[in-house]
Amino acid sequence: MACAHRRAGGPLPVVGSAPRAALEYDVVHDGAGTLDVEASIPPGFARPFSVDGPAIPFVRDVAFVEDGRTRAAPRVGGAWDLSSCSAGCRVRYRVALAEACETIGDISTAQAFHGLQEAPPSTWLLAPTDADEATRIAFRVRTPPPLVFVTGVFRSPEGGGVHALTWGDLQTSPYSGFGGVRTLEIPVPGASITLALDGPFDVGDGALAGWVKANAEAVAGWFGRFPVPHALVILVSGGAADIDFGKSLSGGGASVFLRVGARAGRQDLARDWVLAHELVHLGFPAQPRYRDWMEEGLATYVEPLARAKAGLLDDAAVWRGFLTGMHFGLPERGDRGLDRTHTWGRVYWGGALFWLVADLEIRRRTAGARSLRHALAAIVAAGGNNAVRWAAPEACRVGDAATGTTVLAEMFQAWSEGPVDPQLDAVYMYLGVALGDGGEVLLDDRAPGSATRRTLTRAP
Repeated sequence: MACAHRRAGGPLPVVGSAPRAALEYDVVHDGAGTLDVEASIPPGFARPFSVDGPAIPFVRDVAFVEDGRTRAAPRVGGAWDLSSCSAGCRVRYRVALAEACETIGDISTAQAFHGLQEAPPSTWLLAPTDADEATRIAFRVRTPPPLVFVTGVFRSPEGGGVHALTWGDLQTSPYSGFGGVRTLEIPVPGASITLALDGPFDVGDGALAGWVKANAEAVAGWFGRFPVPHALVILVSGGAADIDFGKSLSGGGASVFLRVGARAGRQDLARDWVLAHELVHLGFPAQPRYRDWMEEGLATYVEPLARAKAGLLDDAAVWRGFLTGMHFGLPERGDRGLDRTHTWGRVYWGGALFWLVADLEIRRRTAGARSLRHALAAIVAAGGNNAVRWAAPEACRVGDAATGTTVLAEMFQAWSEGPVDPQLDAVYMYLGVALGDGGEVLLDDRAPGSATRRTLTRAP
């Protein structure tokens, strides 16, 4: 399992508050593997334009369109010089998408699967190499039947098949794809999910749709609603019988990519944790890469609890996972705090420890009246989902306001800047959880925090 990294940056506008139109693209798939693109560029963008680095060799025939005639745009290194576009212009170009997918073979840029040519917009939208973060980029895609286009980029309020994001989000824009995939629309509380299925699955499309819906509803139950208005989930069949890879991209939208074994059965789906983990990512503002511990730790902590509250996981499985995993997150000699210690254990389990301790401390200070769920629900309600970038202190401030405490702000400052020993054994004793000599989970209802332990995993 892997999760996408995101760029650093300040807060972006909440979904729906899109700035004025700036760059508009009409994209046509030719049915084989080439994209024909026409870009309308307004005044003020006389500068170099390019695409994601590995995709540069597959951009062809870039030309200005003037009075029905074309004039080649000069290429300088890895960019095209559009300095003569100071008064606005139209530019046409082609993208050898199929060739890029076969050659690059990386889902963050371009990769071919069964019937899907997957490539985020940063691969095929020729855009300024520098621009204001809030510059709006809108595009419309057309494909010949029976091919379809799927994307996690949010739909524009203007309708007409237009999707829009900002220049600041383009480099981390969601997964998108062209091809003969099967699509299903799945309603979830306050939102919808487009499920794109590529390849054969023994379990059947209906079972896969039910699995996605159940996990999405579990995540929605935790956050009070599904964190984003719309998300794309791409399932590509693999050779094994399990879910062996998952990743999310959410700049300007929301998307999850998973490789699911073609022979996976209903029991394999029921045991999976990757889908819920990736969906939980959608419920927290994107952070810079050195702060992955906040996002990965949150998904590691919340995923089993959300599934347990929805009846998808039993209590013993939740605590077995924590008892066998949390100790990997403890600071070791030389630790410099979560912001500066980027080992696997500290990023995933150190982050999970942060959120576990925060959850327990919020409950302690509010005598059980508030919890981490209240803080996270408030962040999502304020627009703080994974499609936007908030500074971590701002997210903590919003969460703390919902609980009437300063737990998140205090802990963030301490844990991010230096090693903190959470006294994990004492936490386990308080909750009444332990592993027996045979590896069985022991739950002690006489422990002082046993009622809190039950509240963590059981539906209200």
